[in-house]
Amino acid sequence: MNITLHEYISKSDQIHNMITNNIDFLSTKDMNGKLNILEEYINQIQTVSYRIAKIYEICKKASSKKIIIFKQHQNDQAEHDQPPEINTHITLKNHFSQLLIPPPGFEKKPILSQSILDAYSNGKYRNITPDIHIYAHELESLDEIPNTNIYWISSINQFAVRINGVLFRGDIGNIFNKNDQNQIGIEKCCHGKNCKNLKTKHGCKFYHDPFDLLMNGLLDTSDEKTKICSKYRNWSNSSWIYTSDFIKPSNLNMRHIGNRATLNEDLILLKKSIKYKDSIDKYQSQIMHDILVVLATHSNFKNYA
Repeated sequence: MNITLHEYISKSDQIHNMITNNIDFLSTKDMNGKLNILEEYINQIQTVSYRIAKIYEICKKASSKKIIIFKQHQNDQAEHDQPPEINTHITLKNHFSQLLIPPPGFEKKPILSQSILDAYSNGKYRNITPDIHIYAHELESLDEIPNTNIYWISSINQFAVRINGVLFRGDIGNIFNKNDQNQIGIEKCCHGKNCKNLKTKHGCKFYHDPFDLLMNGLLDTSDEKTKICSKYRNWSNSSWIYTSDFIKPSNLNMRHIGNRATLNEDLILLKKSIKYKDSIDKYQSQIMHDILVVLATHSNFKNYA
């Protein structure tokens, strides 16, 4: 076998990162292919583990046999000038062919117990407020934090990143004054794939998620009308303002969660709103906007630390 344990871990980590960062865009064929590779790694490592375990058992038995015979020789030393020779090589040779094939069903046994996996992950639930916690990995210093790439998803022309299993995707949009009569692409179109304006001369003034269009065979990047309404989501400048009021037409574009002191209460109120999914989706898209703005500043201010 020409692969080291370090290479197994490295290759598995690469597959893990690829799947978790692209799970919404991978085909079933690609996903199954990656899972088959991981399963093959498991089988190969288990086979090696089984061989080593068998060799250990044989050597241990041979060692025990030699100790017993040696003790017998000590007791009978008066009758025997020399201890008998023990041919343990024959035992190993006879059993070596059995090491090549694991027992039936062995391939399906897990390599590590759940407790070991949990300890390896080094993650714990940490409170972000007295009532709310999230799962986080614990490190000693900032230098230990691994770099997380941001990805460009070419099929939908969006940037994306996944944090703790939550997908953030989107682009930098335009920010309109809340009273601007020319603002477009802020709210999602309520008609979605059934929007008739997508086929009209001027297109739709509301935002259409390119992933939804792609899934319904409606994403045409060569069509200017489709490109404009799905290229990026725009924002009202009031959408960065927090309010603790119920969601209603007058504050629909404002933030309804985010205040530390009332986060638990805000989440309870949000769950009672029929618009809660839109509010969370809007927040995630806006976070992607902010991430890209921050990355742009770091890219242009090289000396900023």
